[in-house]
Amino acid sequence: MTYFNSRRSAVIAKNGAVATSQPLAAQVGLQILQKGGNAVDAAVATAAALNVLEPMSTGIGGDMFALIWMADTKKVTAINGSGHSAAGANPEDVISKGYSSIPNNGPDAGLAVSVPGTVDGWQKCLERHGTMTLKEVLQPAIGYAENGYAVTDVIAYQWGQAEAKLKQRPSGAEMLSNNKAPHQGDFIKLDTLGKSLKTIAEDGPEGFYKGDIARKISNYVQSEGGWLTEEDLANHSSDWDDPICTKYRDVTVWECPPNGSGIAALMAMNIAEGFDIASMGPQSADRYHYLIESLKLGYADALQYVA
Repeated sequence: MTYFNSRRSAVIAKNGAVATSQPLAAQVGLQILQKGGNAVDAAVATAAALNVLEPMSTGIGGDMFALIWMADTKKVTAINGSGHSAAGANPEDVISKGYSSIPNNGPDAGLAVSVPGTVDGWQKCLERHGTMTLKEVLQPAIGYAENGYAVTDVIAYQWGQAEAKLKQRPSGAEMLSNNKAPHQGDFIKLDTLGKSLKTIAEDGPEGFYKGDIARKISNYVQSEGGWLTEEDLANHSSDWDDPICTKYRDVTVWECPPNGSGIAALMAMNIAEGFDIASMGPQSADRYHYLIESLKLGYADALQYVA
């Protein structure tokens, strides 16, 4: 029997390729490449488009990490676009409210919110390695937010998983259609997200980390029991890091360093290398067993010895 990696045929391209979970977002990346942009320009444009097309999964309210291979220097660089905890974060506050760990839902869900680092990370990537401006690469995402798009089946299902939480808060209303998550084929616009992206396009990261957007973010997080302030947002800066790597069967595999969890994957690969995985067959129970156990041990070590 012949096994294939996917139900889809392989994509073969001469000058560039874009892979995402959403075809419209992949098209955005390809359009940027066709306009003369490089891989970094396309990556940022694609990520921004995914914010609009898969808002339940990714976006400017979160973090970003990137590994960038520079063909001219033959080197890999990493950027950490995750945000710091609020300056006023205090474990004693969590304990005093009766929690043994930071909650991510309920009346104090805001305690789990750190500074969203994505926007500054995008800008840093473009400044160092891109050829286009943030304003240019955000235009496709703004277009989908303002003009709308049809929701596909998988995204409709994932959106539905968040419906109950969205109904709990007035700000979630825009993400619902007639107070329900959109169904497959529904056409949806995200006007407020489009306005935020336009502000970022015009004013750069300052339009997000200072001013009206920052004020609304901090006020909302504090209303949900969190610590985040306008000063926390204004003081944010994404960092360039030296990536970490390991050898897996003579192939060098790179990851972003902690605080990302890529180190767990590298440790898992080091464990898996001790077994003859290839001899076990592509879909065998033994193959999956050894890979799963390697991953479990990699994450266990990361939690025990890293954080």
